[in-house]
Amino acid sequence: MAFAKMGDSRRAWELLEMINPLNHTRSPEEIATYKVEPYVVAADVYALSPHIGRGGWTWYTGSAGWMYMLILESLLGLRLEKGQTAYRTVPPCGLGDVQGALPVQGNRLPHHRASTERRQRGECDRRWR
Repeated sequence: MAFAKMGDSRRAWELLEMINPLNHTRSPEEIATYKVEPYVVAADVYALSPHIGRGGWTWYTGSAGWMYMLILESLLGLRLEKGQTAYRTVPPCGLGDVQGALPVQGNRLPHHRASTERRQRGECDRRWR
């Protein structure tokens, strides 16, 4: 969430990829290592032997709630500001143009378009049109 707030979309999306439970269960070997459900967020992924890569504390609503907030607010940019819904996404680096409208309670938010471009030092820059 902090990286998204600082505008470092590359790192924000990279960290989401790291914690996404689906990314720990893409092969039979990963499933055998992770050993927990791929459809819930694990509060822990162990880093010490003999359980390196194993998930733990699944169905822990705090972790799932924070991941939901990360995706919805920090990366997709949906939030309530001054009583109105605001939309300001942080697209992943190298994605190119991202555009769309979001229906909210029968209405649509204004159409937004975002583009990302790589700077010489390899970071992404958000630009809004």
